[in-house]
Amino acid sequence: MLVAMAATHAQTPTATLSHEGTVKCFYGADAFKDAVAAAADGDDITLSSGVFNATIITKAVNIKGAGMVADTINNVEKTVVKADGTGSTGYLRVQKDNVNISGIYFTTQVNLDSTNIKLNKCTITAALYGKPNNNTRYTENYLYNCRCLRSVHLNNPGTKLNVVNSFIYDATTSTTSNSTISFFAVNSIIGSHVGSVNGPLVIYNSTFYNSIIFNTSTGTNFINGNLPSSNFVYYCVGKNGNGTIFDNVLGYDDGSGNYVPNNTNTVVSDLSTVFKTFNGQNYNEYETFELTPTAASTYLGDDHTQVGMYGGSMPYSPFPSHPIITKLTVAEKSTPAGKLSVDIEVKPAQ
Repeated sequence: MLVAMAATHAQTPTATLSHEGTVKCFYGADAFKDAVAAAADGDDITLSSGVFNATIITKAVNIKGAGMVADTINNVEKTVVKADGTGSTGYLRVQKDNVNISGIYFTTQVNLDSTNIKLNKCTITAALYGKPNNNTRYTENYLYNCRCLRSVHLNNPGTKLNVVNSFIYDATTSTTSNSTISFFAVNSIIGSHVGSVNGPLVIYNSTFYNSIIFNTSTGTNFINGNLPSSNFVYYCVGKNGNGTIFDNVLGYDDGSGNYVPNNTNTVVSDLSTVFKTFNGQNYNEYETFELTPTAASTYLGDDHTQVGMYGGSMPYSPFPSHPIITKLTVAEKSTPAGKLSVDIEVKPAQ
């Protein structure tokens, strides 16, 4: 029964849990946590605008927020998930395979402790970790249209993170020579830092296509890092202090046993010639990482679209691709027949 009525929960952060055709609502800062606790594998959890406490996800659920940025056209505020307390118990930890998360702005650390976890159209303002130090199983997870504004750590063997049309400010992997850790990035923007004076960028055993790679370090002694030779890089744009960011990148076998040097990458001296507003150091939550018109038509990937987040088959957009709840009001009391009146407005997927 959908009837507009005065409600005590109209302005309260709300989580709805969809389970086998039934819907249950939870309210308040712990609504996300309560919905996860009540969920079963395969359920959908929808979060309204507002601020929710983080939780440990132990169910294979689909979590859909109202967006990682405010939608001023439709007057929809973003969904924020913050730390619940302090220390590791307050983080957002995903400890179940096959979890999908979209449309959320995280102000807490995010730990991907399992595999086949997909984050779509999310912003993470704290660190993201590939898996815990005591986890020895192979994991492979995914970022689509995401912005990681701090560091992303893949520090254990057997950790793979696929990064599609996304931004990572500081990507790091283990320096173990036989490590199977890797980023696989397509149409993304990846920053990294130098581990020692004039040392390598701290990314090993990774593959990059149609992306922009830059050094986040500052100071004259720490800006000249190169990508180690364990990386494979194609149709990318790169910047470090001395213009040698791709010098260690190897060529490839053409399939007939012939070695072909890799000349598909381009080095630039200044990121201000590539981006409209981003310079490699200063950014805020409103940064869009758009290329200048000249760069967008000059630096092209192997598919002839622009490198970076707006090229390829999944161009970056911050707005959710799933329906979102724009209004949910619940009657203060049930009817004599035991029914509760609810008024829900839903914005369709873009």
